[in-house]
Amino acid sequence: MRAVEPEDEDLLALAHCDPDAILDELDRLDAEHSLSAYMKLGWSVLEPGRSFVPNWHIDCIAEHLTAVTNGDITRLLMNLPPGGMKSLTTDAFWPSWEWGPQNLPNLRYVSASYSVDLTVRDNRRCRSLIQSPW
Repeated sequence: MRAVEPEDEDLLALAHCDPDAILDELDRLDAEHSLSAYMKLGWSVLEPGRSFVPNWHIDCIAEHLTAVTNGDITRLLMNLPPGGMKSLTTDAFWPSWEWGPQNLPNLRYVSASYSVDLTVRDNRRCRSLIQSPW
């Protein structure tokens, strides 16, 4: 008879788990390692009732912001037309991703816009993400 390896024990433990719990755990791990995955999963918190539509430019923004988080980029300028998710990404998703899954609560942000209303809106969105049960 073959001895049970530690990997086999992990598989046996997973066999008794709820499939939805396993999927939730996999989603959590994806969100820890990918800002794009974090945005996709957190979308329903900020935009309930609207479906997330992935696009290459969202992945590109996330990739560049991840490089800033990792220290690979020290200066970043993004030029996108209105509605390209610049504010939502840089003022809500990215700070909450760094504070939460990236475990960088020591970072501080200054978020501003040409309009006080937009600044308040984006800061509320970030707070909503952080305070959500998700």
